[in-house]
Amino acid sequence: MGCSCSTYPSARDQGDPGEPLRPESAQLYTEAASIWQALSCSHGGVLEVRLLRGTWLRERARLRLPVPRRQDLEKEAPEAFIDVAALQALPTGQWGKLPIVAVSYAWESAEHPDPRCEQLVALVDAFETTPSGSKPLPSEFGVFFDWMSLCQKDAEGHRSQEEQLAFDEALKRMQLWYAHALTTVYLLTAPTPTAASLPVEGRAPAYSERGWPTFESAVACLAKKSSSNCWAPLVDVGHPRSVCDACGQVHLKRVPPLVPDKFQRQLELCHFTNGKSDCEVVAGLYRQTVLGYFSETSELYVGSAGWGDPDVEILAEVLPFCTHVTHIILSENHITDRGASTIAEALKASVKGGVLTNLIKLCLHSNQVGDDGVLALSNAIRERALMSLQILVLRNNRIGDTGAAALVSACAASDSGLQRLFLGDNRIDDAGIGAIADAARAGAWAKLCKLSLDRNAFSERGASMLAQALSSSAFLSLVELTMDRSMQGSMHDGLRDACESRKIDLKGRAIEIS
Repeated sequence: MGCSCSTYPSARDQGDPGEPLRPESAQLYTEAASIWQALSCSHGGVLEVRLLRGTWLRERARLRLPVPRRQDLEKEAPEAFIDVAALQALPTGQWGKLPIVAVSYAWESAEHPDPRCEQLVALVDAFETTPSGSKPLPSEFGVFFDWMSLCQKDAEGHRSQEEQLAFDEALKRMQLWYAHALTTVYLLTAPTPTAASLPVEGRAPAYSERGWPTFESAVACLAKKSSSNCWAPLVDVGHPRSVCDACGQVHLKRVPPLVPDKFQRQLELCHFTNGKSDCEVVAGLYRQTVLGYFSETSELYVGSAGWGDPDVEILAEVLPFCTHVTHIILSENHITDRGASTIAEALKASVKGGVLTNLIKLCLHSNQVGDDGVLALSNAIRERALMSLQILVLRNNRIGDTGAAALVSACAASDSGLQRLFLGDNRIDDAGIGAIADAARAGAWAKLCKLSLDRNAFSERGASMLAQALSSSAFLSLVELTMDRSMQGSMHDGLRDACESRKIDLKGRAIEIS
């Protein structure tokens, strides 16, 4: 009996889930190579995982025919499957996103997960509907649908020796299809029409009460990025999606990552067909996934996630695992001063523990952070918890003069190495601009090369103070200044002349008149 995937790092290869994972483990969730490896693993000629063609599933749903288990489908309709070479020939999306969809759903029974084809029809209907703010799915793509992708038991409850080995090994890496940054996940969380018609006491446990779906939906929220230039990375079929106040796009609210011990306690309340043994397996997979991803990823991306302050508080508990993170992106959420303060305290605690010492970028643009939140972040800077920070993005918040002055003071006191500061689209008046200009003349901001102050509340007086600072050779490293394109007269001329004399690129943003 031969195994063709000895180079692929399995859960067993990585040791006990509670032990530190090997450095290459995070690449399992970010690099396409891990997907191609997983699709190539076989035992005695039996592949661990096979993906379905999206076009075949569409036709099957149109006919409303229940789908057979994988081994029967291989005999009846081998054309239903798509191989690695065909997948690799398909176009990818933004960030190299793969044309691969993983389906998370609750089985209706142990004998067949979808005997009336209701879940397949709902899934394919969702394939045909493009969520607002994203591109449609490509015309062809691969689909991971466990009933047809993994080796299943026959009517007598058996698998061959090779099938059992392939199934067992695939189970150890089930997180890959859901957690991977380059896959798309469709969550069938709504009950089927048949289930919804039954009395509550006669229904099987719902999606949210099931152990495996709870795990799948949790890890699906870890690494995926949203963009209007690609198809949606995460779709909850039949679930309402929230509109982002900042960008007007529609996004699915993501579940914040729980620390492994808390997630295990949540799993213990869920239903598992195989009882406690499955619960332990899933808890171990979650621990492996969270520790593997957070301990090695360089970017913590939670933009457009629909998050508020409570979600940030949950995230703060996993920050101690983020030993290699250099970029934290929390843009286009609903984070207020409370959430910003939570982030500041978590960053201070993490740095004291030797974690997040190389943070380069912190992005909180398009939230609801005001002066109190910036005061908390400023204290973290003052206490030298963000000494490696080079880029701070606070655009489109509610920051006024008090917050701007606190930030200036903290950067000056800590000899900050900040190189790019984005404060546009806030509420900074002349006093805040004056604080920035005074600090620059005193030698602060020595490394600042890009500064954005457009769409604020300052007047010609504030612009004049900034121009005077520029004329006095403050902002020694500044090469780009972004202001309002609509500035008129001396307000514009003074800044233009100061920038021209210093060869600073004066950029302009249009003011939107409501």
